[in-house]
Amino acid sequence: MHDTRRTLLPRVGAILRAKQYVVFFAIALYTLDYATPLVSARLRHGGSLVDVLEQLGSPFVDAVADRSVVIAGLALGVAVVTAFFRAGYIRSIVGRFHVGPRDARQFGRLLGLQLALEGVAAAGVLLSGRLPADPSSLDWTGGLAALAGTFLIVGVSLVIAYSDYAIVISGVSLWAALARSWRVFRLNPLVTMLALLTVTVLGGLVTALGSGWMTGLPQALPGMVIEIVLFGLVLFVADVFLIVVYLETVESGRLKERERD
Repeated sequence: MHDTRRTLLPRVGAILRAKQYVVFFAIALYTLDYATPLVSARLRHGGSLVDVLEQLGSPFVDAVADRSVVIAGLALGVAVVTAFFRAGYIRSIVGRFHVGPRDARQFGRLLGLQLALEGVAAAGVLLSGRLPADPSSLDWTGGLAALAGTFLIVGVSLVIAYSDYAIVISGVSLWAALARSWRVFRLNPLVTMLALLTVTVLGGLVTALGSGWMTGLPQALPGMVIEIVLFGLVLFVADVFLIVVYLETVESGRLKERERD
């Protein structure tokens, strides 16, 4: 039987060496993900950069709360662009360089997944948003709401961790990709949680590094660039790792055994 433990890390290393240039793709995608909430919060709340960062949330929540067609168009447009280039990014990791999806069907499936993820993120923001600004006034209902928001985002992130890879690499439908992602996660729970935990911890460290510059846009710009580049690199390594986990699981035959159960 195929032993994934012996081939996982060497295969990850080989792909990272062969596909170093794709890291710029990851950085560009993270730039979109980083900038969109900043722009939507600025359009909704206004104020200085520090004020905007304090109000940072989901662009879709900002659009509904502000009843803004502009913010809604921004959020939807970024979701479309992200889905398009995310397909090319994944294809470039597993094969030759591609800018976008293979066809309209693949793009539509990734867009549906992207919009679903935005919905989950918005729900998490709404639940967490019940926390009062003053921690001393926190009641148990607000604490439960914030905890529920966190668990919602973490739980969904684990369940759908492999769904976009399944859509692009295996060519399955959105619903089949979600089901397959859940099965792959159940076969690889520890490595999946370890990868996402590492991204979370490193992301927090990178954000803390960049937050020291957040006094005004001219002063903050170097820190923002550093944060985007470093976290884009982290996300690239995490994507390669999870893609290899997915490929190893499919190639080992364990996924077929799980699907027959």
